Amino acid sequence: MKSKYPKKFIEYLDKKINPIDYIDLVIYRDSNDYDTLKSKLLHTRKDCFSEKDFYIVNYGDTDYYLPGCSYGILLYNFIKTLQEVDISLNRMIIITNQPNLLDQIKKIIPKDKHTWELPLILDLISIQSSNTLYTTYEDIPINTNVKRHAISMMGIPRVHRTALYNFIDKNNLKEKIAVSFRN
Repeated sequence: MKSKYPKKFIEYLDKKINPIDYIDLVIYRDSNDYDTLKSKLLHTRKDCFSEKDFYIVNYGDTDYYLPGCSYGILLYNFIKTLQEVDISLNRMIIITNQPNLLDQIKKIIPKDKHTWELPLILDLISIQSSNTLYTTYEDIPINTNVKRHAISMMGIPRVHRTALYNFIDKNNLKEKIAVSFRN
């Protein structure tokens, strides 16, 4: 999973923390094999964590939601697995593109744990935007060799995706821009 992120970001993390392990939750969503995750966590768990010890967890917005449930099944199973092996959520750095992930987590864990037991959540889009971790976006190199304009807006409906699709549709731009939106 380390290779999913820009090299400079991984180097930055390695200077600031002690990464215990890198966990890609998509693997467990696809395989539904939480026993393997449990084994991995038991193998890497420490009796006493230092303040710099963290697991780095990749969690995208490709979770499954039951009707009327405000948190994903993968997230729920991950948290329950952590509880089973007695590893606190505050030892996790979760890299995600979910804007409301912390709210989802708070609905799964007891309220008395909301002060000390929450993970650190990093915005995936900011991390993956470039290999150089730009401080300004003015000098980001852009490849202008475009063969065909295209947009893929996968995942759950979001306001910005719907607005962009409606704009393309309303202005008859589907002939010029290939669009994939909600199948």
